[in-house]
Amino acid sequence: MRNQKGFTLVELMVVIAIIGIITAIAIPYYNNYKKTACDQAALSDLYNVKAAVQKYLADETLKGSAVATDVAAAVKAVLADTTGAYGYPGPTQKCGMSMSANGSVVTATASAGTDQGTKGWKLDMAGGGEPKPVVAGGKPEPRPLPVEPVIPVHPKPEPRPLPVEPVTPVHPRPEPQPMPYTVL
Repeated sequence: MRNQKGFTLVELMVVIAIIGIITAIAIPYYNNYKKTACDQAALSDLYNVKAAVQKYLADETLKGSAVATDVAAAVKAVLADTTGAYGYPGPTQKCGMSMSANGSVVTATASAGTDQGTKGWKLDMAGGGEPKPVVAGGKPEPRPLPVEPVIPVHPKPEPRPLPVEPVTPVHPRPEPQPMPYTVL
């Protein structure tokens, strides 16, 4: 009975506790990672739609069509195109992305939710600019302006010139003497 091999109950409980602690730490990080990835997928989809709308408008301009200046019609055509003819194959499927258009404003939303309470991104294709986050209430959230670091202004001390003394050689060289010439 004394030579039985195996793990004691205490050893098993310690291993299970360690696994539980690691899991409790890792799961929130993983969820934040997924939300950030979905947030970036929404932004990427918006930029892809923007490029596809620009391509669509350029193609229509070359054809001489009247649609060439109607951004809302171009957005509608690009989002309705399922073949990806203009370079936008459709929203990212992994995050449950959906794209909706209201005139020339396109909204990308992720059903999985995105980082920091953001529910998606809006981009006005006609006005240009950068995408704006959409919070849970549905209104665009203004992005805070970048704050420049405050650098304290202290007057710089004036550089003082170093005292320069004339250098005198330690052993002065003798003056060169003319060489005597002998005539042969």
